[in-house]
Amino acid sequence: MVTDYDVLPAASVLADWIEGRPDDSLEERIVRANRYRRDALVPPRLAALLAEASAHLVLDGRPVAAGPADWRFLTAERPRRWEQRMLLCAAVLHILNQRCAFDRSGISPSESSRLDRLTEELFKWSGIAPSRLGSGPTSSAGGAF
Repeated sequence: MVTDYDVLPAASVLADWIEGRPDDSLEERIVRANRYRRDALVPPRLAALLAEASAHLVLDGRPVAAGPADWRFLTAERPRRWEQRMLLCAAVLHILNQRCAFDRSGISPSESSRLDRLTEELFKWSGIAPSRLGSGPTSSAGGAF
């Protein structure tokens, strides 16, 4: 039986890592977001990514909102834990959307097109084809998801 679990601490760690430092480029954010998308539902890869994201935040001198106790339900390979990982994904996307982490309003149309092609390539590389997702890799607002 899966109990209610607060995914927000782990979601904050991942969103902080994806967003990066203030001077990180949109391209760097897209690459990290696609890496998370690739690893989000595979428990051992998600555990490794949580560890890496936490280490990056610590080494950057930034707070880490989650620790091992917060990861336990997300990284265990047990029945129905995929539901928690799906909720984590939704929480990460919600946080990034609230922060406007993929805002393209200040970039040229040609740069936006280049980022669209990058996202498309990363979708292919991760094994997730945009055509299988319905609306493609970007929203009308220009997000990476």
